[in-house]
Amino acid sequence: MRCSFETVKTTEGMLVIRDADGMTSVTNQADQVVRHFNDLGMGVRRLYYYDTDGKLDELEHDGKGKFLGFKTLTDEERAEVEAV
Repeated sequence: MRCSFETVKTTEGMLVIRDADGMTSVTNQADQVVRHFNDLGMGVRRLYYYDTDGKLDELEHDGKGKFLGFKTLTDEERAEVEAV
């Protein structure tokens, strides 16, 4: 993987990571990031990420390592994730 990130929060139901300005962004390698966490046995959790601009959104996946797309969070959803 050419992107780098740090884990911000881990719970039973979610992971939150922050893009760490690697050679490329988490956004550009979302499929590999999802696969990485699935390989670690964390695939069923929701996966949220702070992009390089600091915006919190979600990487949607099928729980089996396949990236499905990006979900833009509402301000309310962002607040809920950050409050956990």
